[in-house]
Amino acid sequence: MDVFEPIQEFRISQYARFQMDRLDIRLSEIRGILNNPRLVTLERPGLAVYQDRILADDPKHVFSLRIFVNIQKTPPEVVSVDRTGLGR
Repeated sequence: MDVFEPIQEFRISQYARFQMDRLDIRLSEIRGILNNPRLVTLERPGLAVYQDRILADDPKHVFSLRIFVNIQKTPPEVVSVDRTGLGR
């Protein structure tokens, strides 16, 4: 079993920034999940997925936010982000 450390220092790729803008994901949400994820999985060697649930502006809506991180780079690089809706 892999043990993943919280990520304090990181870079964000141009594509991940595009996704953040498109999906209206704030940097504070990214930072919060990388520091304290609910779940971390290894998608493939070198690519970790940090995940947690976030509340939308309307508290009736909850989203799962997945942050794809190249953990082989120094500092680690956020390469993509994804948000999916969850029923509440």
